[in-house]
Amino acid sequence: MIHVVGPLRVDLTGAVGFRLPGWSLRLDHVVDATFSYVVEATPDDAVTAEDADELVSRLAALFSFVACWDVGVYPYCGLDDSGRVCWIVLAPPRFRPGSAGIRWTSAPEAADALVALAEGMTTLAQDDAADQIVRRAVALLTPAHGTEVVEVRVLTACAALELLSWAVLQWEGWFTELGELNDLSAAARLRLLLQWAGIDPVLNASLHDLRDWATDGAGGPEAIVQVRNRILHPAQKAKWLRDPQWPPGAVVVDAWHLAVEYAELVLLRLLGFNGKYGTRLGPRRAERDLKPVPWAPEAAGT
Repeated sequence: MIHVVGPLRVDLTGAVGFRLPGWSLRLDHVVDATFSYVVEATPDDAVTAEDADELVSRLAALFSFVACWDVGVYPYCGLDDSGRVCWIVLAPPRFRPGSAGIRWTSAPEAADALVALAEGMTTLAQDDAADQIVRRAVALLTPAHGTEVVEVRVLTACAALELLSWAVLQWEGWFTELGELNDLSAAARLRLLLQWAGIDPVLNASLHDLRDWATDGAGGPEAIVQVRNRILHPAQKAKWLRDPQWPPGAVVVDAWHLAVEYAELVLLRLLGFNGKYGTRLGPRRAERDLKPVPWAPEAAGT
């Protein structure tokens, strides 16, 4: 039995069932203000403590990705056939108070999304490295929704994108030699990643501050990498030392929205999600204003 604390919002009319490697799971409400949900986990076979820890890690990544926030998964305990508690783990998990201002899914759609993403995680877990990289990418992305200063949020979102571009382009056979991949700039790797995922790299017109600041002809990948580099690295030109300049606040906010949008969509694509999502770009949207992901067949006419 696994308890969930944090801003996971899933509309449930009853328990929702799903699977993760080696486990059948049921998510349900719990009548306790301390916790938001409870998960009943039934193993396919005999399990070890390491198996239980691995399940909790996957659940934390899954719930945090759906919530766009660090969701706590604790405490968790083992029950025997009579329902008696045999063991319990009380160690504090990764958890952040608060909630995301914008989420890629809505509470009414979240149950279906959660089931689909769990299926994708189960398929991906056949490759242990891919499983670990996706969980790491989620761990890098969730702070980008947090309360840190926006420059830090840009850096964590870009770190997730760099990890995903480095991994996915090799998994998909676009590069067989690591040297060839490393010879590309971060912006070039990101542009190829978006091409693989079916995501338009054109800089969205709503991001006018970023568009006006970026170099002429820059698309979305180039623009956010330019912002990331200016935040993280000193300029190579001597004149910058006499007149140091960092991207204006409005530019950094635009880059943050775009980097998070890209990272969320790439993860959804990697996990085989073909449902609906809500963009963070353009005019302020209602939570229920969702549309098909760009690679879905029905998205062609949108």
